[in-house]
Amino acid sequence: MIDNPVRLESPLYQTYAVLTMCRILYTLHHGAVVTKPVRRSLGPGRPRRRWAALIDCALAWQPASL
Repeated sequence: MIDNPVRLESPLYQTYAVLTMCRILYTLHHGAVVTKPVRRSLGPGRPRRRWAALIDCALAWQPASL
């Protein structure tokens, strides 16, 4: 990514990265691995408010229909 950051410009990849980091933080905090759908439903224990808008955007993002 450092040598070729083009991939970071993709909304799909940005969404993937945000939700993956949420899952990692959850695992570190609770000691359990959860799936993306399960993690989405876990309201309490979400990262601090400063990240809430970013996480909500990632959860709401849908790929454009072709």
